[in-house]
Amino acid sequence: MAERIMIVEDEYLIAFAMKKKLESWGYHVVFCESQGDSAISRLKEETIQLVLLDVLLENKTSGIDVARHIRSNNLPIDFIYVTASQDPDTLREIEDTKPVQILSKPYNDDILQNAIQTILGAKKSSRS
Repeated sequence: MAERIMIVEDEYLIAFAMKKKLESWGYHVVFCESQGDSAISRLKEETIQLVLLDVLLENKTSGIDVARHIRSNNLPIDFIYVTASQDPDTLREIEDTKPVQILSKPYNDDILQNAIQTILGAKKSSRS
């Protein structure tokens, strides 16, 4: 069974390109959400192993808010930030959510693929 990944990204072309790349690597992208509140709703309804998060989204609920929801509800979901944000205050907020990794846009496909393989591989090992 392919691992289930959610992309939370407000830029359609980036989300679409990321989805196609992940699918070519054999992952199942269950949703691409552009709004944080929609992403949080999906997390309540679906089994997701990994979330790729942008920080700035379409509405007032940010990627950081989505990460805080994951952490505060002790959801067994890892997340990677994929963001262009370089603001020191924002980066501190990002770090406070304890992401598995932070990738800067534009990201390198090989680095993204390696990060996903490492995270999901560790999840599979812990389940065995």
